[in-house]
Amino acid sequence: MKREPAAAVEDAMDGYVAELVEARETLDSRYDDLRSGRVKPVPGDEAMARLRARSAVRRASHGSSPATPSTPKRGSTRIRSRSLVGVAGYRIAHFT
Repeated sequence: MKREPAAAVEDAMDGYVAELVEARETLDSRYDDLRSGRVKPVPGDEAMARLRARSAVRRASHGSSPATPSTPKRGSTRIRSRSLVGVAGYRIAHFT
C-alpha cells in the first residue's frame, strides 16, 4: 500500500513539531530550575571531569581500564546522551 506524498510529509511534520514541543518543555524546565536556584550550574570543565571519573570507574569495574582514558569520538557508541532528531535524521537539539 503506497502512501500519498502529502500524507507522508504531514506525518513527518507532525512528529517534528511534537519533538520541538518536547524539547521546548525540557529547556523551559531546566531554565526554571536554574533560575529558581533548585539546581546550580556546573562549569563545563568540571562536568567533563565528573564524566571522565564516572567513566573510569565503570571501565575499572568491567576490568578494561586503560592507563589514560581516551575521549570518545563523535558517533561512538561510548557516548551516552539524548538527542532530539528531527525530520530526515538531522539533530536539532542535544541534551547531556
